[in-house]
Amino acid sequence: MEKIALATKHEKEKLLAPIFQSKLGWTIELSNIDTDLFGTFSGDVARDKSPKETAIAKAKAAASELGIKKGLASEGTIGPHPQIPFITADVEWVAYVDLEKEIALAEYTISTDITAVQQVWNQDLDLAKLIHSADLPNHALIAKATNQNEFWSAKGLRTQQEIEAAISAFQRLEWPVDLILESDYRAMHSPSRQRNIVEAANKLAERLATHCPSCDFLGYGLVGYEYGLPCSGCGEISPQAISGDRLGCLVCPQVQTVSRNLTAIDPANCQICNP
Repeated sequence: MEKIALATKHEKEKLLAPIFQSKLGWTIELSNIDTDLFGTFSGDVARDKSPKETAIAKAKAAASELGIKKGLASEGTIGPHPQIPFITADVEWVAYVDLEKEIALAEYTISTDITAVQQVWNQDLDLAKLIHSADLPNHALIAKATNQNEFWSAKGLRTQQEIEAAISAFQRLEWPVDLILESDYRAMHSPSRQRNIVEAANKLAERLATHCPSCDFLGYGLVGYEYGLPCSGCGEISPQAISGDRLGCLVCPQVQTVSRNLTAIDPANCQICNP
C-alpha cells in the first residue's frame, strides 16, 4: 500500500486520511515537523510564502523528514474575498509532492462559509454576544496582543470562563496595547474551516486519481486555458475571455484542449462596450 507523508500538528489527518485512502488507496504517515515554523494564523510566526507555496513547502518537508517520496499538506488564509467586496472568505490549498519525480500539484477552494470574528477587548465588550457570533464551543477563540517585539496569546478558548481567565492574564502583563479576541483558525478548532479543507482535498484526490491518456501517470487535469471570444454586441475579440480548458500531464507532453462551447461574451463583460 502506498504511503504519503502528511505535515500537520492540527489534526488534519482526521480530515485527509479517509479521502486519500478511499480515492487512491494511500496510507497517511504523520511527520514530526513543526508546521508552525511555516507561519501561524495568530501572527506570532509570519508566513513568508503564498498559501500555495507554503502548502507545497510543508509537503516537501514532511516527505523528506520521513524519507517517503510523496508528501501532503494544506494551508489556508482567511481574509477579504478576492472577488466580492466586504465579504470574508476562506481560501484553502491542499498540496501533493513527489520528490522522486520532482513534481508538485495543488488544488484550492474559496468559501464564504467560515466562522470569523475579531474584537478589541474593553470593559464594555459583551462577551455573551461575542461567544454567540464566534459559535463557541463548536469553534474557539484566541486572545492575543503584541507589545513592541513581544507576542502574547492564549489559544483554544471555548468558554466564557476561559476567555475571562485569558483577559485577567493579559491584564497582569500591564502592556499598554489592545487585546484582540479573534477566531482560532487552527483546523482542530474551526469546523467551518475543516469543511473547506475537505472540499479542497477531495478536488486534489480526484485530480490525482485521473490518469494521463498517453502515459498513464496520475494527476492529469487542468494546466491552463484557451482565450479569445467575440463580443455579442460589437463583435470585437476579447482576449481575456476563456474559450476552453487545457488539460495536461504532470510528466509527459500530452495536452488537449476542451472547448467550453461558448460562442460569444455578453457586452457587459466587454472592455470596449463596457470599459
